[in-house]
Amino acid sequence: MNKNINDFKKISLSVKVIIRGLFFFIFPAAYSSAFSGAKYAVSRISLGKPIELNPFVMILIGLLAFTILFGRYFCGFACAFGTYGDVLYEISARIRKKFKKRPFALSVESGLWLKYGKYICAVILLALCYLGKESIIGQISPWTAFSRLEALSLPDRSNIIGVLIFAVLSILMLFEKRFFCRFLCPMGALFAIMPVIPPSQLGRNRSRCFGKCRQCINVCPANITITDTTLDEGGEANASEIPIQVGDSSMGECFACGKCVEACPANNIKSNTILKEYKGLIWIAAKGVMLAVLLYFLLLKQS
Repeated sequence: MNKNINDFKKISLSVKVIIRGLFFFIFPAAYSSAFSGAKYAVSRISLGKPIELNPFVMILIGLLAFTILFGRYFCGFACAFGTYGDVLYEISARIRKKFKKRPFALSVESGLWLKYGKYICAVILLALCYLGKESIIGQISPWTAFSRLEALSLPDRSNIIGVLIFAVLSILMLFEKRFFCRFLCPMGALFAIMPVIPPSQLGRNRSRCFGKCRQCINVCPANITITDTTLDEGGEANASEIPIQVGDSSMGECFACGKCVEACPANNIKSNTILKEYKGLIWIAAKGVMLAVLLYFLLLKQS
């Protein structure tokens, strides 16, 4: 039994690494292209001109629509900067484990407050576009520095502030899972406010949870508290038997990574598009293929 579980974990890890790697190298500009669409739309609004469906706007619309259908899959698997942060955190985690050092982690309560940082960043950056100061964004953008690093190019002098911000973010991502994605990403703010259709939302019958189990929150990079579906399933749970868990109840913060589904010892967390074991891997791969096809026609096909 343990051998089967270990084999599945290895296969699961391999599949997820392959998906992230393919998106990292084939579609590294998807994030910046989508945000360029948002900047363009705001700039056109400020000028009182109609918004044309150029490639950047189409990519923005495509990713927002995909998020509505499947949650923040793009953030969880296809964003190059998110993958970069995951790699940094994994490296630091392995080093800490080797030296038997306890990991540093922000409290769940702190995360609940810091998540609003990405909305503030989004408002500030889009306000600059509205005021015609878009050039400032290029000078302070850590994404510009990351893009040059990914292309094995030296930083541009005009982006020195962005380089410094990128360096600071890299350090922070070593110690906190998905630091940039959760607290500062302006595109993450846009994705988080998108309504996710019910079949892609996670739910659980909390009356079936084991004692004070916190496995779902412990493995969740966003500290999500899964929606309670006890009453929807006709359950009559005794409230005193349901473990109290502090976390974010907004499914908009969920990265659709499926870690909570895999970690739940009671097999209690369910979603029609985030399944467990091999069915879950098939769904992850299928969504990756659909997103890759979408980005191919919206990004590579029009380049």
